[in-house]
Formats: sequence, C-alpha cells, structure tokens
Amino acid sequence: MHRYVPATLGIAAVLMASTALAKERSALESASVKAASDCVAAAALKDPNIVTLYRENRLKEVTNRIVLRSSACDSPLTAMRLLHDRLYGAGTGRTFLLGDYLADLPRAVGERIAGEVVKRIASESGDDAAKGYAMHNGLEDRGTCYNRVYTREHLAKRPEQTVTSVLLHIVSDGGFALQVTRRGSDDVLAADGSCMQKIKGLLCRVDAKDGGSVRVVPSGRDGALLYLDDRIQVTVTDSDGPAQWLSAGKDDDVFQLNRVAERACRGM
Repeated sequence: MHRYVPATLGIAAVLMASTALAKERSALESASVKAASDCVAAAALKDPNIVTLYRENRLKEVTNRIVLRSSACDSPLTAMRLLHDRLYGAGTGRTFLLGDYLADLPRAVGERIAGEVVKRIASESGDDAAKGYAMHNGLEDRGTCYNRVYTREHLAKRPEQTVTSVLLHIVSDGGFALQVTRRGSDDVLAADGSCMQKIKGLLCRVDAKDGGSVRVVPSGRDGALLYLDDRIQVTVTDSDGPAQWLSAGKDDDVFQLNRVAERACRGM
C-alpha cells in the first residue's frame, strides 16, 4: 500500500497548485474589473446629466460613451483586457470587454454612484427627507399639504374605487400624516410615520409594526402621486377601536393629489 503514497501526494500537490492558481487568477480578474468599473463610475459622475440618466434608467448611454468613445478610462480598461488575454488567450479580452463586461456595466456603475446621486438630489434643498421632496415643488423650508376629494362622476366611472378622499401632509421634520375616507362610511382613517428620500420622491413608512408604506412622487408643479403598493395600517380618528387595513385595489393603488393651502392640514 505504501508504494501508492508518493503518487497520491503528487496528485494532491497538483490539485492544490491548480486551486491556488485559480484563486490567483480570480483575484487578479476581480481587481482589474473593479479598477475599470471604479474609473467608469467616477467619469460618469462628471456627466452634467448624470442625475437624469440615473433616474430614467439610462446609464447605458453614459457607460457606453465612456468605454467606446472616451479616453477617460483607457488605462484600467486596457489593463483589464490584456490581463484577460494573458489568462485565457489572445483576443478573449476584447470579447469580454465588449460583451459581458459592457452589458453589466450600467448595473455596476449604478451601484457605485447611487449614494452620490441621492446626495446631489437632496443637497439642492437640504438634508432631510421633506426638503429633498420639496426640491421638486418649490416648497423649501415648509411643510406640504395635498388633498383630493373625488367627485360622484369620478367614482361612478370607477365603481371599484373605494377611497373617496385623501388628505396628505408631508411635515418639515421628515414625517407624514395621512387621512382617508371610503365609500359607505363616515369614518376618517388615519396613519402617520416617517419618510426617507428616494431617487424618485419619498418612501413613507407607517409607525406600526409591519404597518406598511406608501410612496409619494412629485407630479408637475403643484401635484403629487400617492402610491399604495400593498396595504397600510390605519386607525379611525377619535376612536379607540382596533387598527384596520387600507389595501390597494384595482382603482385604489395610485391617487393623484393637488397641493392646497397649509391650513388644510392643520390638526392632522
């Protein structure tokens, strides 16, 4: 049996060497791809339209331009291509660069620049969520009040819509308050919580365990779209009754609201 030990050890040594080489190749590849993508992301942030391109999911336009028609990142891109040639054979680097790498680059760049893009949006009008939202509406340094009372004509055309009115207050400290009425009831359903700035508007979470959330997106100069994606927990105002759920439905998922005087939201 002992005569097989040297052969076994030799095979083990080859396997270990192969594994080590594969790890070295993987580390080299990862480092070269990271360096190239970091460079492209930095160059993308210099584009004066980068916030718009990011919002509209058009990063491919800027990444393609940087890779194909700019010299901004020639050095790291060339290094990545040549390393690929050395590891996998002549010509493979160009195939990788113009194929898989370029196709995935908008995602990679988007992840790298997301934080800076959000900062740029918020910095135009302040740091907190309400100010970041107010940027879109010229409402800096004060709260925003939105309202919609649906007419009988509107509701008649949408028999599956249960919501008859919406009152929304985005508070200057980054919070929100919401009041809703529904068909067949005089109850006023209320919810409140805190908002965080997103690329497009606000994400507002109800202050309750698993209470759900709504999205508030600017619409024109004086409007807002309130999105109810799933459901939120609400309570009846001036009542000690149990919490209820306001759920999204066919015609109860997006509400077009209009900005109104701040006094309409007093006392919410």
